[in-house]
Amino acid sequence: MESLMRPLSSDYSYYLKTFKLFLERSTEHQCLQNVIDENLPDTVTSIGKKEGSSLSVLRVGSGSGKIDFEILGKIQSKHPALSIHNEVVEPNPEQIPSYQDIFSNLNIYMHHVFPGANTSFV
Repeated sequence: MESLMRPLSSDYSYYLKTFKLFLERSTEHQCLQNVIDENLPDTVTSIGKKEGSSLSVLRVGSGSGKIDFEILGKIQSKHPALSIHNEVVEPNPEQIPSYQDIFSNLNIYMHHVFPGANTSFV
């Protein structure tokens, strides 16, 4: 008997559609926002206790980049002199333009918030 379910990885548009539906009906992003607001500040503070002028961040499956922007904003606000290299691995090619738009549309803001930020895609 053949399965009626098709793998999400075979159709990026279908994956994106189902993921958006999941986000509408779940509290995942709200939970992530709570972690960013409540737990991340202590973690970010501990990053600054180590010597170094740069931080490399690897994000896998970053989606549209909204969460990444929040996380990088917290890091940069605590450590404004820190240079950040953000490497992004996003398997869905339809998400990469959204990620790039979030960072490029906020270019003026980024010069104040992320003066040493550098983002690349793998």
